[in-house]
Amino acid sequence: SLVASDNQFVTKEAFFMNLGAGTATFAYRPIPFQGRLTATEIHLALGQGGPVVPQGGKELGPLAEIPPLCTDGNNTVPKGCQAPRQDFMPEVEIFDRTGAGAWVRLPRMAAEASYTVANPARYVDPATGQILVRFVNDNPQSSVGFGFGVTLVGDVE
Repeated sequence: SLVASDNQFVTKEAFFMNLGAGTATFAYRPIPFQGRLTATEIHLALGQGGPVVPQGGKELGPLAEIPPLCTDGNNTVPKGCQAPRQDFMPEVEIFDRTGAGAWVRLPRMAAEASYTVANPARYVDPATGQILVRFVNDNPQSSVGFGFGVTLVGDVE
């Protein structure tokens, strides 16, 4: 479910999303259950279209900080900046529920690859199984179009 957006262009079809410049936050939940869920695995995947079914893969942990966007054509200013994506994929952030809660950015995910999130219990609401994912398009010149999949593994008690 789309729960928040700060841009004027967000569309979601069965297996594909489009996002203009800005962010869109989606809540992903498993089928309803009774009890509490202890998440043991979260698998994520971005795709370029069609169904995306993540099945594990390289482990991802959050970046220590979100790198600034480059402001020059050579992608060198400011120092340590990150060049805009050229593959029409978004940056992906997930909500860390520990402490006061905060959005954390994941390293850039390649299209058609599956990943496993480190420390999954930090990101999953044990009462509902919900995980919040925010897609970020920092490029005001173009929209991004992508498929996205989440697989949640855990124990319900």
